[in-house]
Amino acid sequence: MKEIIQSRAFRLQTPSSDELDGIVDKIVHRCAGSPLAAKAFGSMLSTRPTVNEWMDILAKSNICNDRTGILPVLKLRYDDLPPHMKQCFAFCAIFPKDYEIDVEHLIHLWMALDFVPLEEEDHPETAGEEIFRQLTWRSFFQEVKESPPAMYQKWGGMLFNRTTCKIHDLMHDIALSVMGNDCLTVTDRTNDKKSIRSNSSHLLVMPCWNTVGWFYEETTFNAPDTVLYRC
Repeated sequence: MKEIIQSRAFRLQTPSSDELDGIVDKIVHRCAGSPLAAKAFGSMLSTRPTVNEWMDILAKSNICNDRTGILPVLKLRYDDLPPHMKQCFAFCAIFPKDYEIDVEHLIHLWMALDFVPLEEEDHPETAGEEIFRQLTWRSFFQEVKESPPAMYQKWGGMLFNRTTCKIHDLMHDIALSVMGNDCLTVTDRTNDKKSIRSNSSHLLVMPCWNTVGWFYEETTFNAPDTVLYRC
């Protein structure tokens, strides 16, 4: 665990005192043997150069136990994100657990929902890609991979790789805890009329069994901001 924390914490800086190394030993105890928790701590510490800042992280964290697991550590990591990254990651609660997410499609959704802040001359897609890269480094996304040649997609006569990722189940729990009823995944046509009336902001319908007709004919609610169909 200590090696994982140090490899991330000192990625952008070098240890400035033996006291920092002592804090790492205490943080290792907080992780309770979880590599995911160690990565979360390490990435939080990487942008904090002073002993006081490291002590502040230590003070805010709780020791992982059988009741809470590592969720408090992961929630602390989420709370440490800039506001726009919080928004981008929390939106991913719309996807089911273990869902293979198309990264390009995800970034385009962020852009469409105005989640990607832009500076002058920024290209929206490039800014979205940087948000995804930062969240991946912080372990909010995992299993990032490009499709093999046999699965290339053809678009406009050109061949493109398809990059996908997944979210660790515990990170997905964090997204769900943040979003509450704002994100809803509909997986069974027979039992979701009531849940759809909950005024969710973002809705994923899968599979899409003539979804468009069913969705608009048999539901009465304020239309969500986002409706995705996955057949």
